[in-house]
Amino acid sequence: MQSKTAGILGQVQSFLAQSDDTYVTRVIDNLCDFKPGSEDDTFLMLDPRKKDGGAKSGPAAALKTRAPFREVLVFLVGSGSYAEFQHVQEYAKKHPERQLTYGCTELVNGEAFLRQLGALKS
Repeated sequence: MQSKTAGILGQVQSFLAQSDDTYVTRVIDNLCDFKPGSEDDTFLMLDPRKKDGGAKSGPAAALKTRAPFREVLVFLVGSGSYAEFQHVQEYAKKHPERQLTYGCTELVNGEAFLRQLGALKS
């Protein structure tokens, strides 16, 4: 019985580990590596090292600094998920040169998410 449980847990962990190319991790990669022409060209980037606060839009604006990002704050306005948090954690393990922090205004489980969807219907 114990080996069956371990086998199932191993399958679930391998499934989670395989799906590391999520939207959030792609955005982190694109912004940190200054990839122009990606879907996040309209994102606002703030650089505290600049006198004006560095409020520029898109990775092309960051190309002028040429400084790689080592500290990344991923913050979602609205509901985040445990799976998304797990993907960011896995991404951080694969990129030890970057310190990643994940945050959101609300972290919901599946049941709470379904309640929120039901509330939208009415």
